[in-house]
Amino acid sequence: VSTQSTWGLYFTNMAAQFKDLKSESGLQKLNDFLATHSYIEGFNASQADIEVAIQLNVACVGCKYPHVNRWLSHILSFPPCVRSRWPGDKSSTCPAAAAKAAPAKKADDDDDDMAFGLDDDDDDAEAAAELIKKKKAAEEAKKAALPPPPKKTVIAKSSIVWDVKPEDSETDLRGVEAQLKKINLDGLVWGGGELKPIAFGIMKLQIVCVVEDDKVAVDDLTEHMEAIEGVQSVDIVAFNKI
Repeated sequence: VSTQSTWGLYFTNMAAQFKDLKSESGLQKLNDFLATHSYIEGFNASQADIEVAIQLNVACVGCKYPHVNRWLSHILSFPPCVRSRWPGDKSSTCPAAAAKAAPAKKADDDDDDMAFGLDDDDDDAEAAAELIKKKKAAEEAKKAALPPPPKKTVIAKSSIVWDVKPEDSETDLRGVEAQLKKINLDGLVWGGGELKPIAFGIMKLQIVCVVEDDKVAVDDLTEHMEAIEGVQSVDIVAFNKI
């Protein structure tokens, strides 16, 4: 038996396996099948796809059966003039062929065909629009259920450059720097210090710090600095917002 014949036997009348599509078990069976298959029979669209699709209630497919939803959206994307040319038995899917086989076709059967939109482009567009609407509503509901992203808190900070002047030329400014860095306030971070000449051999200490504006008051920090032994005065050389 050739490979082509083997596949032909395997895919023969697959649509007959999906007759109970009004129940959840029937829909689940179809969903499981379509998880690994693109079409009902073989590797291309056929009248078998239309035969199964006619039985489906589009509104009941929803997100619960994603593979059915994907397959049905694909089938509905083709206009009736294209679907009518798909291979397979058209007696149960094509109104013209069905009319030849059964001239006295019931009105209810006509309604079923129109519900799927086999010969009405407007119904196809309406069904596709309804699917898109439901998908959009599901996505919006999912987004609404997510917690809002945390707001980024901006902390206002300032960089301050200080001139620290000693009481006399004998003052150990490196010792003064060590004492300054022991001032521990919430929101205060000390940077590096540098010795610079003033006049007559007297040096000054220039030191940098960063403060959080809401936590550190500059006047309070000045008092802490001038309270250190050997410090005559402190002055702000530069004050910049970060």
